[in-house]
Amino acid sequence: MNRKLIAVLIANLFIAPAALAQSDFKWEGNVGIGGTITDDRDTRDRAKLEEYQDLSDGAAGYFGIRGRSNSYRLDGYGENIGRDDMFVAISGKRYDAFNYYVYGNWLTHNYGFGPSTRSPYVNPGSTNMTAPFALTGPGVLANTSVPPWTSWDASVERRDNGFGFEWNALSPWYVRTDFNQVKKEGNYLFAASNGTSPGNGFVDLAAPIDYKTNNLSFEGGYASRNIVGSIQALWSKFENENETFSWTNPFFNRGQDTTTQAADNDFFKISGNGVIRNLAWNSQISGRFTYSTTENDIPLLQQMLHTGGVFVPITANTTVFDGEQKNTTISLAWTANPQRGWDSKVYYNYYKQESDSTHVTFASTALNCTDFSAPSLTKPSVPCTSEPYDYTKNNFGFNVYWRLNPQNRFGFGWDYWNVEREGTNYDNTDTNAVFVEWTTHMIPESTLRAKYSYSQRRSDFLLGNAGISAADPFFLERFVTQFDQQDRNQNLLKITFDTGLVPMVDLGLEFVWQDNDYDDTVLGRTDDKRYGIFATLGFGDPRSWRGSVFADYEKVELNARHRYINAGACGGAGATATGPACFDPNQAPFPNADNWNSTNKDDSWLLGAALTYPITEQLKLTGSLLYGRNDGNADITAEVGVPLPINNYDTYKQTSFNLRADYRLNKNWGFSGGYTYQKYDWNDDQFDNYQYLAPPSPLNASTSYLNGVYAFQNYSANIFWVIGRYYFD
Repeated sequence: MNRKLIAVLIANLFIAPAALAQSDFKWEGNVGIGGTITDDRDTRDRAKLEEYQDLSDGAAGYFGIRGRSNSYRLDGYGENIGRDDMFVAISGKRYDAFNYYVYGNWLTHNYGFGPSTRSPYVNPGSTNMTAPFALTGPGVLANTSVPPWTSWDASVERRDNGFGFEWNALSPWYVRTDFNQVKKEGNYLFAASNGTSPGNGFVDLAAPIDYKTNNLSFEGGYASRNIVGSIQALWSKFENENETFSWTNPFFNRGQDTTTQAADNDFFKISGNGVIRNLAWNSQISGRFTYSTTENDIPLLQQMLHTGGVFVPITANTTVFDGEQKNTTISLAWTANPQRGWDSKVYYNYYKQESDSTHVTFASTALNCTDFSAPSLTKPSVPCTSEPYDYTKNNFGFNVYWRLNPQNRFGFGWDYWNVEREGTNYDNTDTNAVFVEWTTHMIPESTLRAKYSYSQRRSDFLLGNAGISAADPFFLERFVTQFDQQDRNQNLLKITFDTGLVPMVDLGLEFVWQDNDYDDTVLGRTDDKRYGIFATLGFGDPRSWRGSVFADYEKVELNARHRYINAGACGGAGATATGPACFDPNQAPFPNADNWNSTNKDDSWLLGAALTYPITEQLKLTGSLLYGRNDGNADITAEVGVPLPINNYDTYKQTSFNLRADYRLNKNWGFSGGYTYQKYDWNDDQFDNYQYLAPPSPLNASTSYLNGVYAFQNYSANIFWVIGRYYFD
């Protein structure tokens, strides 16, 4: 947190109460300091352990403030002050006049720590990364030790600081403003292709991050019992100090290649909201309108590294890309209770995204695209052009609920979506969904709810007649579909049961089943199924001791069909034969052209137990145990050959044990301390026998260079912590 923000927070925390002393302002709270010691000596890379939290050895500050008077209130809270995951928030309010808040929220996302994270580049994370790829054979780069490779930490620091103020002295009218700045600094994993073919290798890079986003909004409105209305304007500016970075490309003759990142942009949004209550049939009408634009101006690269280390001119029809995207939304809803026991809602939503960005054409012959739609087996080269993506969505529907008697309530609803697109293989999609629901309280002190929904999605596929024959590579596009837009039938069932029938015992059960069938899919996802069972049990007297246990089991299965063709044209003989119609999945299998199927499965368990027990009025113990596990695998079958299954595909086990003691010495002093044991075992066949070079030998221009991020996720840690607090009132 920067010094200016800290000064503002302290001023609000201490000066404001002093200024309100004449108002009989009373406050209470606590300030504290604590420390953490972490023993992870058996952990190779502790980045996974500290992925979103700072568990390094050291101290931290804490405070909690609460102040009240007849005309003013103040609340403040801070934790982990001085550490990478610090949070501070202060809010205040003068009744019937104004309220405000100030906050700072820090978070660091760690991906990998050195020395396990290492790079052949001498300066990973910089905007101009260089490496001595000129060496061949058993040279420096073949030795992946540290040194000669460079050790570094892959992480991104996120700092979100902001404030807001609202003036409501003229109630029911009000105005408010909010501002926050989000900064991200560090580096993240970026894998770059060395050449134009997968066989040319790749390199893991430390892409530099230096983002800043400023958000400012103003809102004015009117809020009474029967009418609510508001208008808001939002300005957001995103700035990236590193829109490009360069790196030594080992395949293109060790030239400095260039990678582009997110560009600076300006966002503006205006929105209006309104609600009118207490209309006929005890109804209300609500509406919302938004209009937003995102704009940027991006200078295009004038040349790019290409085959042989030669820089090829882009030769575009413009030197600057003027980006502009417009979004419009409208939402309307009418809810009513026409008579006792009936509830209803009718709604409509409209979404429109349109692009007025520059239409770019690249005329360079070295960067040409292929016109697969040409009516010939030999496809001509044509200039590459940008394709903007526009869409319009219309959504409307209704739901009705009827209470038959005090114990039983029934519901029914219908939801319809229409999506029209430009710039995709599906130009129109219609989705219809219906649901029925039943809620009952026939069992005393209990609630049972069951809801079933069925949806059907149908899309117009534009490539259904692609290609002139099964020997045309473009013919294959007839069968390749996108599971998020293709035809689909979905069944979804959810049942929940909650009961407190037994004194001091609460039980909750939930069952979820979902089945997606992607109708008539030839290549792509054919179906997926998932179901889950969840249970929670709470017991004990909340005034003394309290315990809880829970269990969660989920199973997911994804099935897909694919095609393998190891040739650019049909034909061949013997081991290289593809058959005369190799781009048709319905053709009989050949050695070099066949279909294969995959089934991905995940079985997940989560078990936990917790107990809070006050030993005395001064001492309270809290303990918890958590165990999570996922067994992932991928089964692969083929018409030719016997592919090996992937037995471990993101398989892991995680155990966490926590023990905490809270001791109140007297009115002014209190202490908390605890111990946490965490263990994470991760297994993925993709990372077994991890190598920083692929293949490890011999070193050549097509060698791939990895950096170790995500490779060593296992950890085991013993964490000890203590906090001492001084309480005042």
